[in-house]
Amino acid sequence: MNNLSKKYLIPITIALSSLSVYYLWKSTDVSCISYPNASYTYIIVGGGTAGCVLASRLSENPHNRVLLIEAGGHINNFYSSIPSLFVFLQKSKDDWSYDSTSQKWSSFGFKQKKQALARGKGLGGSGEINCVIYNGIHRDTLNNNFSNFIRGCGPETCHYLDKLIPPQHCTTTRKPHFPLYLKRSSPKLGEVAKQAVEELGDPSIRYHEALSTIFKGERWSTYRSHLIPAIGRPNLHILCNVEVVKIIFENRKAIGLQYLDGTIYSEKEIIISAGSINTPKLLLASGVGNKTELDKLGISTIANLPGVGLNLHDHFSMPIYVHIQAPLSVTMLKMLNLKEIFNYLVYREGLYASSPVMAIVKSRRSYNIMFAGSTPEEPFLSVSNYLPQTFRTLLPFSNSFSKEGMILLAGCRKPKSRGFVKLDVNKEVVVDPQYLQHEDDVRCIQEAVVLASKIVNSTAFQNIGASIHLPEIENCNYTRSFENEKYLECIIRTSAITSYHQAGTCAMGKHALAVVDDYFRVHNLKGLRVVDGSVIPKPLNNFPNTAVAVIAEYAATLLT
Repeated sequence: MNNLSKKYLIPITIALSSLSVYYLWKSTDVSCISYPNASYTYIIVGGGTAGCVLASRLSENPHNRVLLIEAGGHINNFYSSIPSLFVFLQKSKDDWSYDSTSQKWSSFGFKQKKQALARGKGLGGSGEINCVIYNGIHRDTLNNNFSNFIRGCGPETCHYLDKLIPPQHCTTTRKPHFPLYLKRSSPKLGEVAKQAVEELGDPSIRYHEALSTIFKGERWSTYRSHLIPAIGRPNLHILCNVEVVKIIFENRKAIGLQYLDGTIYSEKEIIISAGSINTPKLLLASGVGNKTELDKLGISTIANLPGVGLNLHDHFSMPIYVHIQAPLSVTMLKMLNLKEIFNYLVYREGLYASSPVMAIVKSRRSYNIMFAGSTPEEPFLSVSNYLPQTFRTLLPFSNSFSKEGMILLAGCRKPKSRGFVKLDVNKEVVVDPQYLQHEDDVRCIQEAVVLASKIVNSTAFQNIGASIHLPEIENCNYTRSFENEKYLECIIRTSAITSYHQAGTCAMGKHALAVVDDYFRVHNLKGLRVVDGSVIPKPLNNFPNTAVAVIAEYAATLLT
C-alpha cells in the first residue's frame, strides 16, 4: 500500500462505513415469500428489467394473481444505489458471472481469451448493476427492429411508451403512469467533446449529452420505479432465490414450472423474462429448441424451434486512453476525498451521484464513441478478465490516484457478428458471442478509433493538453499509428471488450429462426411468452436496457 493510500485509509473507511449503515437503515427491499401458492393467473420467470415492469403492470388488475420468480435475491443496496460504484457488483453474488467461450477472432489479451459477461442476478437484474446510461429510444427504431409490432403511433397505441418516455411524435395527451427520471451529465469534459465535434464540422457526426437513469442521486431501475411501489398489493407474490429448471407442458401448452423444491402452475400464461442467456437456457432444458441438438442431449422435443439460442449479438468496443493536463477528469484522489464522500451522503450530489459516462459521439456510419472517466486497476482488472499486462499497457496510470485522464470507448452500433447460447453435454449453458467474426465489425471499430483520434487532436482537446495513448501491445508488431490498419486491427482483436449488451437469442419475427411472434408468443406453443432482451432481433443503436423496459410495457398491454 502506498503512502497516499495510507493517508486516506482511515477517513475513507469511516465515510464508507457511514454510507453502508445508512443504506442498511433506509433499505426498502421487497418482501419475498417463503412458500408460493399452488397456482397463479400469471407467472413471470426472472425479476430483471422486464420482469419488474411486468409484475407491476399485471398486478395492477386486482383479479390477476401474479407470481414473480427470481433466481437471486436482493441486490446489495449500497453498491447498487450509488451510481459510480456499479463495478463492485460484478463477479459478486449479484452477478451470474458468466464467461464466454474462448474467442477465435478476438479477446487475445484476455484470460483464456474469454470475455466476462456480467448479468445481474437478483431483483432488478442487469438494471441494478449497469452504468445507468439512458440512450434515447425512438419509435422508428422499435418499428424497424420488431417487424412493426408497434403499429402506428396514434393516441390509442402510444400510451405504453409514454409510461416510460415523453411522447415525441404522438398526439396522445395521456400522462405517464410512471416517469423515467433522467439526470443530465454536466462535466466540463463533455462540453469539450461538444466543442470538438462542432470544430470537425461533419454533419454525419453528432454530439449527445450523456443522460443517466438517476433520481435524487441514486440509481433508478425498474426495480425501484415499478416493483417497489407494487409491494403492498396482496395479489403480487415474489419468490426469491429460486431457479426454475424446467417448463411443464401439457398438449403443447405451458401449464407450470419445475424448480428444486417443487412445482407451480399457471392458470393463464407463463412469461419468461430471464434474459438473453438464461431464457434460451431454460427453453432448451424444457425441450424447446433445435430437435437435432436436443436429441443429442437426451432432451425430449416439445417444439422444434432451431432459432432458440442463435442470433446472439452484442456491442463491442475498443478502450482508448487519453492523457489530459487540465484538472477536468475523475480521479481516484477526487473520488476518495472526504468532502466528496460526505457531499454525496448529505446532499446526493457530486461524483458518486454520477455515471462514469460523460458524453457520446455518434456517426451515421454506425459507430460511436463514449467518453468515460479513468478506470482504477482494481477492481476493474479482476472483473474484466483482462490479462494484467494487456490492461496495464492499454490503460496506463490506472494505478495512479491523481493522474488526469479519460477513456474513449470506440465501438460499432450495428455489429454483424452473431454468436449463440447452447447447452453442453452436462446441460450447462455455453455462451459464444463470436466477437469480430465478421470483418465489417473490425472495419467499423477502426473507423471509430480514427474518429476518436481526430477528436482528441482537435483544438478543443489540445487546449486542455490532451494526448492519445498508442498501446504497445505484445504481438502487435506494427508501426504504432492510428493510420496503420494492421496495427489497429491487431490491438482491436486483442483488447476490445464487451459492452454487456447481449441480446437476440429468442428473436421476434416470422422467419425460419424466429422464436416468438409479434405478440411475444413462442411459436407453435400455447400459454408461453418471452419478454426480455432476447427477443430483440437486431442490435439497437446502444444501451438496450431502456428498450427492454419499453418492450415490457408494451407486452403488459397485450396481457391485461
